[in-house]
Amino acid sequence: MKLEAINLPLHKKKMGRKIAENSFSSLVDAANCILRDSGIHEQVALMTYGSAGGQFLLSNSDTDFILLGDDSLPEKSLLDIQNLIFTELASSTWTVGFKAWKRVKVNPMDLLSTRFICGNLKIFEEKIVHDPIVESVNNNDILISTLAGIDLHLEFMASHYFSRLVRTYHPTKEFPSRIGYGDIKYFTGGVRWIQAIYTIAMLYSKKKFISDADVSVLVNKGIFHDNELHDLHHALDFFLSAKDICVKGNNILFKCNVQQIEKIWEQPAHEIRTEYAHHIKTIETLFRKAHQSILANFPSTKGVVSRKSTNAIELTHLINTNALELWKTIALRKDVTADIREYLTKKIVDRQKYNPHTMLDEMVAMLQFSSTENQSNNSHTTLEIDEKISLWVTDNVFECFEKFLINDINNPALVRLAVHNSFFYLFKSGQFSDIQTFYKTYIERVKKFFHCRSIEPEYPFAIAEAACLQILNSGFFKPNRVTLLELHPTNHCNLQCSWCTYKSKDSDKSIQFDDLSYVSRLSPMEILIAGGGEPTLFKESTYSFTDVIHFLRTNLPGTRLRLITNGTLIPKGDWLAKVDEISVSVDNECSKSYLSNKGKNLFDAVWKNIQVYLYESSVPIIRVTKIFNQHNLVESITLAEKLYSIWNNPALNNVKRHYFRFMLFPMANDKDQKSPYDSSKLSISQKTAWENILSSIKSDNPDLHSFLITNTNLLDIANIEPTAPPAEKCWTVTNYLLIGADRKIYPCFVTCSSFKSLAIGSLDITPESLTKIRENLFSYPPLQCSAGCRPGSIFYGLRSKEYYIDQRQLNLPGVLKSEKTSQHQIVHVSCQDPASLVGGQGWAVYNLCKEQVKHGQPIYWISPCIKQEKPGEYLYENGLLRVIKLKFTDNVVTTLFSNESEAHELRIRFGDTFVDYIKCHFTPENCAIHLHGFIEIPRRSDELRKLGYRVISTFHMLLSARNDKLTNMDALSNGLRESERLAINCNTIISVPSKGMVKELVDVQPDYKGLIKCIKNGIGDEYFSTPIKQPTSSKKIIISYGRISPEKGFELLIDAAKIIIGNMSLQDQPPLQFIIFGNVDNAISARRIYADKLTESVSGYDSINILATPSGIVGIEKINMIDQALIGVIPSLYEPFGMVIPELMARRKPIITTLTPGAQDILQTNKIGRNDFGFIIEPTAASLVEAITWMLSNPSGVNKMGENAIKRASAYKWSHVANLFNQLYWK
Repeated sequence: MKLEAINLPLHKKKMGRKIAENSFSSLVDAANCILRDSGIHEQVALMTYGSAGGQFLLSNSDTDFILLGDDSLPEKSLLDIQNLIFTELASSTWTVGFKAWKRVKVNPMDLLSTRFICGNLKIFEEKIVHDPIVESVNNNDILISTLAGIDLHLEFMASHYFSRLVRTYHPTKEFPSRIGYGDIKYFTGGVRWIQAIYTIAMLYSKKKFISDADVSVLVNKGIFHDNELHDLHHALDFFLSAKDICVKGNNILFKCNVQQIEKIWEQPAHEIRTEYAHHIKTIETLFRKAHQSILANFPSTKGVVSRKSTNAIELTHLINTNALELWKTIALRKDVTADIREYLTKKIVDRQKYNPHTMLDEMVAMLQFSSTENQSNNSHTTLEIDEKISLWVTDNVFECFEKFLINDINNPALVRLAVHNSFFYLFKSGQFSDIQTFYKTYIERVKKFFHCRSIEPEYPFAIAEAACLQILNSGFFKPNRVTLLELHPTNHCNLQCSWCTYKSKDSDKSIQFDDLSYVSRLSPMEILIAGGGEPTLFKESTYSFTDVIHFLRTNLPGTRLRLITNGTLIPKGDWLAKVDEISVSVDNECSKSYLSNKGKNLFDAVWKNIQVYLYESSVPIIRVTKIFNQHNLVESITLAEKLYSIWNNPALNNVKRHYFRFMLFPMANDKDQKSPYDSSKLSISQKTAWENILSSIKSDNPDLHSFLITNTNLLDIANIEPTAPPAEKCWTVTNYLLIGADRKIYPCFVTCSSFKSLAIGSLDITPESLTKIRENLFSYPPLQCSAGCRPGSIFYGLRSKEYYIDQRQLNLPGVLKSEKTSQHQIVHVSCQDPASLVGGQGWAVYNLCKEQVKHGQPIYWISPCIKQEKPGEYLYENGLLRVIKLKFTDNVVTTLFSNESEAHELRIRFGDTFVDYIKCHFTPENCAIHLHGFIEIPRRSDELRKLGYRVISTFHMLLSARNDKLTNMDALSNGLRESERLAINCNTIISVPSKGMVKELVDVQPDYKGLIKCIKNGIGDEYFSTPIKQPTSSKKIIISYGRISPEKGFELLIDAAKIIIGNMSLQDQPPLQFIIFGNVDNAISARRIYADKLTESVSGYDSINILATPSGIVGIEKINMIDQALIGVIPSLYEPFGMVIPELMARRKPIITTLTPGAQDILQTNKIGRNDFGFIIEPTAASLVEAITWMLSNPSGVNKMGENAIKRASAYKWSHVANLFNQLYWK
């Protein structure tokens, strides 16, 4: 029953003091019940202050509490009682707040209005009554200092300056009435004057608190007459009665309030206003008399001197006492000099630096008030605009924090939730020109909120501040950071879910604990801890899941941490206190279905753990989820009933009850890009049956139905049509990233699954490179997403898109949309890719692609999955080089380069597969297909051209020409020529890397009518940009390198080396070292046998080294190896181009080479013997020995050859090569 109804007769009789007494009694009764129920009644004391403490508590009052416990009571218990009081009084008409005693006692007027309510009176007496601050304030000198300037303070409280200040911690619902400048009666209906009178009476009656004051002492002191005391009581009864009826704010004369008073009092409005004016005049007169008595009776006290003196020396001395009550009075005086005002301002600012407090903020406003005469109309307008924005921020901050905290004021998870749900919304409003101004205003309001609501405001405010800073440092404002991060600590799992998309995804993988530092540097504002496995099973060295949570919370205090778990176990430790939200994937309603779908009977354990999370943990937000399809949807009702039973348990606190959710999610099949949700789409009959079930529940069990409405999404399922729309843009990558247990970075959870792979980097990548990749991926979404983007249609994808749009509207530097410079698409097809470069062809394609991506558009490279590679789209070169790995057979493929029939069949399958892929993912318009290979890949040109694609084929080698140079290959060569002839005829544009190959191609197919273009290969930019190092070895090193394969002729160098070593007899000749290095593909038997043969042939020769490994020596290590050499030897039996030659020449090395088509083109001579760059030799050991011997004996000639070589090598740059190919593509 509302208090208005209880006190209706008192209202009619205008017995306001009795109404206030009854209100306070109701408060005492309610508080006593709460404390008794808490079980610690004797260990706490509950007090109030302000209007309640001053005997003026009404049903619509602000009711501010102080809560203290004995020394043995944990702080958490006090906070629990605070939350309990909030919860129990939430439905009352009082506006409840809490304040720490240490903050209350800073303000003398708050301190003096303190009043005991209930609990242990001894605690009140020891900690408040006998507090030294209370004793000092009750000292006449300090109390008089407080009262001496109270008239000025009340004038200030009626001004715009105070109005703007009070709007920072009073929202409209608490303080809706506009304060008119200089009109104190509109502030609180005159009650502030009466409170001041009671405080003066407290001084004269020598009491410690206003609630103990006896105003009759003012008659005894001769300050009031007997009839004036009667007038005071009569006025107080009028004001309190009227104010208790008010429906909005404190202004009795507001139209809506007058109408309500008319109704209750049954009195015309004009009579009410007349009576109001009479009482206002009465109490103002009485206040002036009481205040004048203070100034007259205590003239020499500091307070009165601060109010009346104009002596600069006296005022300066008073300011230097650092007494806030004196500062306040001086600040409010309009008759002090500018020097005094400036000096006081400096003291206030200095004090704010080390002891910030609302009272000091108020003094700054007081100085502004007292230094300005009544404002002009223009100034009024400016102030009103500022006040409007100020009030708007206050209203929204207070509303949001009250909504999300649900009276659990100090809960860190809810504080972070409140910040995340208010910061963006308010900043996006456009009320503030820059983020710095907004942040300063916002965080000030948050601070005010907690200082008005909590007995320990510093802790929740620190959490809120950290959450704000986390947002400011996240990817929303900083492009090198991330906004939303999904973290998969481990792929290890203790279940075998039938629908799992991570079944075959490196089940033994886990991140390293040190990887969390990378997560910290990304600075996300929210982290979802989930995974291809069960995240709570994480174990790495001595670190566990608990350590992961501890690290993240310590290093990211403002980040929201959300956990998705199967709920089968709860790790030990205090990690629960650091997590914001837990989602338990139950997915089944009973043990039988759980075992069937998840492979283990752990349903009972999960059910027990859900209740532990709900009843025993401090995590405020608990979700239970189930994946549904067309067949198991109805079973969700059984699970919902079980969850309702534990939700409806009285043991569940109000916050958990509010935030507990049961959510259904549609089953998805990520193998089907176009329609992943087909198994979850309900037919019309299924939707009807579902609606009938819900309707039946509504009739039979209304409480359960209400639970389904407020705490589940079951009522929405029939209206949801899950889809995976094509990816217009990769919205997820703009604000979201996923770090997998394999230490790779993914743009979404689908690309991290068993069926697809799109790692956009690893934990070794720099934030700057990662940002560039994200930008490119956003502008050019992955091809695999063109059919459908499931992440883009659910929470994080939708949130990422929302954030991106917000960033653009706010002109923030997030992941930006790149403008396409051209609509052309280039697609390369090769049996190699950047991860498996086994020869010149692979390096040629890779370097060409690296040059082409410099134009800012993606280049696609299609290659086969071999050696158990996962299909998917792999990113290189900041995400612009898209390598598409295609699975073309269920068999394990080790190589496509052998001569066996099986490899030939596999090459045919790959050809069929890549053609189908191109047809599905690339449109013929403005798309150039560049085929690289020998036979099977170029043979697909005709098929693609018939579909409308531009096609060019590069024959990097003619296998028949190579075999002609090898022994015992004649029969094979004949068959190859026929296949090559057919492949050549399928093309209209062919490129080859040397002029010699043009002749070879025409020899194979003299009837070819298409275009043959000689475009020589380039070499990597690193060969020109890396500084050349001088050899440091005492030995003269001669090197030869390349793919370890018979056509490379390395045995020729070995034979020559043995001869040279045998002929060396001079003691002063520097020792020689011959080094042959390169990669060997052990899957090809001929190459493996060749490598073994080379190694065996140098046994016993320490001066000849064979370095044959699967990966070879590449990159800077290879360049360093070249720089240490004196000479480079290329003893190949066949080289269509031979990039080794220009690579050596670019490092200033003279070369010795056999006469191959490539060497002839590069050196521009077919002459056997010495030339400007080295030697062309016959393929004999003797010829090679002669060339090496000459170079060893002619250092000056070698230097000259090296200088010539570096000049010639400069012609072989990929920028030139790329330009030539571009002309062919779009010719």
